[in-house]
Parts: sequence; C-alpha cells; structure tokens
Amino acid sequence: MEALSYAEAKQRFERNYLVQLLKLTDGNVADAARIADRNRTEFYRLLQKHELTPAMFRGAAGDSGVVER
Repeated sequence: MEALSYAEAKQRFERNYLVQLLKLTDGNVADAARIADRNRTEFYRLLQKHELTPAMFRGAAGDSGVVER
C-alpha cells in the first residue's frame, strides 16, 4: 500500500467520485451534478480539472474505458 499525501488522496477520491457519478448517469452532467449536490458550472469545472468529458461516459453500457486512478 502506498502512502499518499492528503492532497493526492483527495484528488484521487474526487476523480474517482466523478467517474462513478458519470458512469451512473451515462454522462448526464445535470443528473450527476444533482446527485453530488453541486451546480452544473461547478461540476464542469471539476471535470476540466480532472480531464474528464461527459462524452467519455455516454452509451458506454457500464464500461467507459476511463481508468480510475
């Protein structure tokens, strides 16, 4: 098990959380933002920060091809 700094652990959690929400909602940002209790603008900023796009999750049927870190 690798030891992570708090900042790195937080970044990994945040990205994995976004990935899971987008998988759950089939890339629907409005639904994902609603589940996360965030507005869409803030949610899009988080997606940009983690280099994710909603299109990566649309029509994936459970396998987006996105690697969780």
